[in-house]
Amino acid sequence: MIDDGNFTGAAAKELEEETGLKIQEDKLIPLTGSGKKGEDAVGVYSSAGLLDEELRFFAHIEEIDEKALEEWKGKLTGLRDEGEKIKLGVMDFDDLWKVRDVKAVCAWGLWKGMKQEGSI
Repeated sequence: MIDDGNFTGAAAKELEEETGLKIQEDKLIPLTGSGKKGEDAVGVYSSAGLLDEELRFFAHIEEIDEKALEEWKGKLTGLRDEGEKIKLGVMDFDDLWKVRDVKAVCAWGLWKGMKQEGSI
């Protein structure tokens, strides 16, 4: 949810809060939109006609060394004072479709589709 600003800025802020990674919003790739870095994503609906919940998906590409990946495994993140208790997991991107989180599976599918058509 955003109170002010744009979705891209909110995504960058949430990414930092939930993972500790600080990423400039112009480096995020909208997966529900043009695929051009820095542009805002368009919304998709989780249950069109029933709910007005609008989801926007972003990706970020960055090479990370093995040592940093090992340090991230199991790292506790999130805003504790807001009740967030997040434990980071690290997995191979090609296995992401196997997780039981519909948002992750959607993001994986959007990435694959945009990559296949050459948008990203």
